[in-house]
Amino acid sequence: MLKRFDASLQKILVSPAGEYCSVCDYPKERRVVCVHCLDLAQARRYEKKKTQEQTLALVERLGGWRPYEEYLVTRFRPSTVTQPALDACLRWDYHHSNLYFWSAGSGTGKSHLATIAARRYIEAGVDGRVVKPNELFREVRATYDDDATESDGDVIGRIVRLPILVLDDLGTQKDTEWNLTCLYEFIEGRNSHRPGGLIVTANLSLEQAEKRWGSRIGSRLHQLCGKLVFDFSGERDHRRAE
Repeated sequence: MLKRFDASLQKILVSPAGEYCSVCDYPKERRVVCVHCLDLAQARRYEKKKTQEQTLALVERLGGWRPYEEYLVTRFRPSTVTQPALDACLRWDYHHSNLYFWSAGSGTGKSHLATIAARRYIEAGVDGRVVKPNELFREVRATYDDDATESDGDVIGRIVRLPILVLDDLGTQKDTEWNLTCLYEFIEGRNSHRPGGLIVTANLSLEQAEKRWGSRIGSRLHQLCGKLVFDFSGERDHRRAE
């Protein structure tokens, strides 16, 4: 096996029998370190750190550890109600289409499916986020702090231009005037800048959303998501014990 010799180690000519590196067959000596194995160890530490950083970045983009660990396509058990939505998620093209999943109840698989659709692109390197409306509102409010480095327009612009944006649990936020104004900015921004890449999970149908938030928000949600709407109202709560 080809051996690498550091200039400072060349004087070591003889090593006791059996005292050889199992990786590179380089003669061992307690006072020195095998250069080859040192390089290998450093490379492994770098790859481990890189993998950990990539994992943490993916966890952040998917909205937390639970979506990262649990919201997998292999763990989704479709029913007659959710099978069409699962099929749509697996063939979803974020460049040109949007998705809207809604049910009045919770635990029906809306967030799970939305994460499945977004995850396969995000894992491949496409920029995107799974985020709840209240989290976006907090990010915008943070720009009002004295030490903020971004304006509210910067944050909104960055979010609406994401190739993939999942608005999870739309309708659970409070309908304050400020929240509705901010929500309109996000929805209108997507409508203006991107024809696809938006997934909404909500506790309201598009018709109910328009009644609750008015035509400005409702009509734009219709324009964005009206072609692919999935109603999970007939689905049971999977989180309840059978």
